[in-house]
Amino acid sequence: MNPARNSSKALAALFIFCILTATSSGALFIAQYRGTVETSSISGAAPNDPITYLVTIDNGGTSSLWQTWTLADIISVRFLAGTLDATFSLAVGDDVAGEFETNGTGELISIPRFGAPTNGLHTILASNFVATNYQLFINGLNSVLYINDFTSDITELDPASNQFASLWTLTPAPEPSKLSLLALGILGILSRRRTN
Repeated sequence: MNPARNSSKALAALFIFCILTATSSGALFIAQYRGTVETSSISGAAPNDPITYLVTIDNGGTSSLWQTWTLADIISVRFLAGTLDATFSLAVGDDVAGEFETNGTGELISIPRFGAPTNGLHTILASNFVATNYQLFINGLNSVLYINDFTSDITELDPASNQFASLWTLTPAPEPSKLSLLALGILGILSRRRTN
């Protein structure tokens, strides 16, 4: 058998495998909103600094077209303001009304309203600043982040705008593991070709 022909078959099989595994599982999406800090009593964020919300969602679907993501589909909410960076986990019972929903072109047409969780605190997954507790709000009201029993907060310049779906974007989350697997497979086949 011709080694070059076997390598070509192996490369084709690897490519087909990667395509099938990429489309057979659900896709993560990131809903993103950008605003501006109005006031901050939290060190690391100042007036006119950018605010960014990154909400990672997964409903098991593979497309952004005609989709709905409920509270149960929210993986995490990342909040960035100035140099502050915190990632939150939401739980059933958190004060979230509505859902992320897209139209036939994959554009967001509705977004949920995030409020205080039932126990008064959000679960923090990671943060680059220290606080005794955290409360995140994306509900069209002025304060968007409270820490330390409501003693410190960040307000948004135009808080009502975080409730307009047209100001949010939805993009697929990068999946480096599948791309890395494909790249390593191709490199392996190419290096094998050179040694034969």
